[in-house]
Amino acid sequence: TCRSAVVAMTSSSRWWTAPAYATLEDPISLEPIRALRYPPFSLVADPSLPHWTSSDYFDGRTLAAYLVNTGNFSHPISRRELTRDECRALDAYLREHALGELEVEHCFQHVKAGDGATAALRAEASRILVALSAPRPSRGRQAGAVAGDGAPRVVDDDAVAGPSRPLTAEEAAEAFPSLV
Repeated sequence: TCRSAVVAMTSSSRWWTAPAYATLEDPISLEPIRALRYPPFSLVADPSLPHWTSSDYFDGRTLAAYLVNTGNFSHPISRRELTRDECRALDAYLREHALGELEVEHCFQHVKAGDGATAALRAEASRILVALSAPRPSRGRQAGAVAGDGAPRVVDDDAVAGPSRPLTAEEAAEAFPSLV
C-alpha cells in the first residue's frame, strides 16, 4: 500500500521535502513539514484508512511536548485514543533524532493510572511548547509589537514615530485615496 512505501523510505532521503509534501503542515505548530531538519513523526489519524492523510504527519518534538503537557493522549486531530505502543514509538523517535527525552510512554502510563507522578515532565513539556510558539520575525509584522523576549506588548500608536505634523488634505488624499 501507499503507507508501506512511505515507511520504507529512509530519513536520509529527506522525502518530506519533496514537492508532493509541500503543502503539509504540522497540525499543532502549523509550521511546514518540509522545513523540519528531521523527518516528521507519523501518527495515523484513522488506522482504518488504507491511505495517508495530511493529519498523519507531525513534528515529533512538538507532538511529544503537546501530549505530555496536556496529559491528553489522543490524536490531536481525530481525537482517537493513542496506544502505549504509539507513545513508545514517539520516545524512540525523539531519541533517534536527538530531540530530547520527554518520556511520553512514562507519562502516558501515569496519566492512565491517575497518579500525579508526571509534574516534572509536564513542566518541561510546557517550557518546550512556549519556546516553540514564541513569535518569529516575519515580513509584514509591525515592528515594536513584540518585546525582545518574544512576549507580545501593547503599542500606543500615538507614541510610535510618525510625521511630525498632521497631513495636509492633499497628502491625505494621495496617501489614502479611498478615504478622502
